[in-house]
Amino acid sequence: MADRVVAVTYRLGAAGGRRRGGRGLRGFVAVAGLLAVLAGAVVASPVAAQDTGDAEVRIVARKLESGRVEFGLQERQADGSWGDRRLPRVRFFPTTARAGRWLASSALSLPAGEVEVRIVARKLESGRIEFGLQERQADDSWGDRRLPRVRFFPTTAGVGRWLASSALMLRSTVEPQPQPESAIEPRTTSYTSVSAGNRHWCGLRTDGAIECWGENDYGQTDAPRGTFTALDAGSTHTCAIRSDGTISCWGINAYGQLDAPSGRFSAVSGGVFHSCGIRTDGTVSCWGGNDNNQSNSPSGRFTAVSAGTRHSCGIRTDGTVSCWGRAHDPPGGTFTSVAVGRSRTCGIRTNGAVECWGLTSIRSPVSGAFTAIATTANTSCGIRTDRTIACWGSVDAGKGPPDGAFTALSLGYERSCGVRADGALICWGNRREKSVSQPEGVFSAISSGTDHSCGINPDN
Repeated sequence: MADRVVAVTYRLGAAGGRRRGGRGLRGFVAVAGLLAVLAGAVVASPVAAQDTGDAEVRIVARKLESGRVEFGLQERQADGSWGDRRLPRVRFFPTTARAGRWLASSALSLPAGEVEVRIVARKLESGRIEFGLQERQADDSWGDRRLPRVRFFPTTAGVGRWLASSALMLRSTVEPQPQPESAIEPRTTSYTSVSAGNRHWCGLRTDGAIECWGENDYGQTDAPRGTFTALDAGSTHTCAIRSDGTISCWGINAYGQLDAPSGRFSAVSGGVFHSCGIRTDGTVSCWGGNDNNQSNSPSGRFTAVSAGTRHSCGIRTDGTVSCWGRAHDPPGGTFTSVAVGRSRTCGIRTNGAVECWGLTSIRSPVSGAFTAIATTANTSCGIRTDRTIACWGSVDAGKGPPDGAFTALSLGYERSCGVRADGALICWGNRREKSVSQPEGVFSAISSGTDHSCGINPDN
């Protein structure tokens, strides 16, 4: 671009006057506000990006009344002007962000260059915010951070005023692939399953793609592209099985939660700091946090696995249960399902009876035969064969399960939700009315996180 850029430099004098440097320009092009953090700057004149698959963009940002910073992108148009602001769904930099920690927006697609990018930002010790961009690579990973020369949002910025960075030239690293006509249909908004993490959600669409929303401090809503058959959200990460059987994970990677092993899998379970999966040969592999050996899976073949906080459990092909990590020895006998909480585990025996082990402070569950079970840190609930719900343990979520018949159940940290036999949704347990409320309508599935739930309607 050097042969087609005309540039000027300027300094601010004591009285705010501009002194020109450079030739052949009648005025000055300034990136207002952001330039105030530099002693001088170089700004390109409006020159249209060539039709070579490139995209020229700049980051724009403004401070809101709340103190948060909202950011977006502008793309250079054919006439050299800047287009409308493109605002990612996840685009607010929080006032509580820790200094030095990079946060990421949700992804944006730039039509002019067939490029998918996301904005990254971090707060510096001085209080200023530094912005950059990352491009999606051919392997669906995010490339190195691209930092504009003018990229600092000042602490003195006025509320509501949009400021802009210097421009970046992006070139797509993803070669367009020919698609069958059926693959060019509009994206569907129907889902086959949904899984809630701590404060993010991910849904598996009927076309096999994954879409996530919610908090994105660690990139937990930046689902990879491709088609998938299953997913499960951990606390601040999610793992999913691709159509070819391999596993992809995204979100925080402080303990190696994203470092899924190679090979093909038939099931996956996301824990708090680790995950486990069942390979197509029936063996179990775990990855991520291992401070209590919760990722040291045993040998043998399994039909089910459940990852918790500091331990995991699985059902072997003979129906017996094995647990590893900071776990208590499971009882003998055979089981059809198992659910792992923080420090205890519950399972349904082959005769339908429920048995729990772990914390001695958790009393034995009620009697009866069950078809489904769920457990959290302090509470367990199950659906009996007569479709009534029983709960045991402690905290508000375990108190007062509603009467009636249910087909589905999911527990959050402080409240529980269930789908009635008529499809109606009901939640109970938390004293805060706002958190216990539920939408009207008919549902076929539900998943609860820390203090929120998501459900799928019969029309998906």
